[in-house]
Amino acid sequence: MAIKMRLDELFKEKDEKKKKAAKYVKVDVTTMSNWIHGRSYPRLDQAVILAEFFGVELTDLFEKIEENHNEQGKNI
Repeated sequence: MAIKMRLDELFKEKDEKKKKAAKYVKVDVTTMSNWIHGRSYPRLDQAVILAEFFGVELTDLFEKIEENHNEQGKNI
């Protein structure tokens, strides 16, 4: 199982700006962009602040992704 952040969806749903969120969390806009595109992930304390920013539960920032496995149990 993998985890994907739902930040892009939340920005659209809540009609918020990435620059405003980055300032709220006290990170660079580039860092926020990396989180949105899955190149990196926030620390737990940053994720808690992001959830607060969006007015959602911490678990609402993430979505589970089921991985497909071949017969030998390797990811495909």
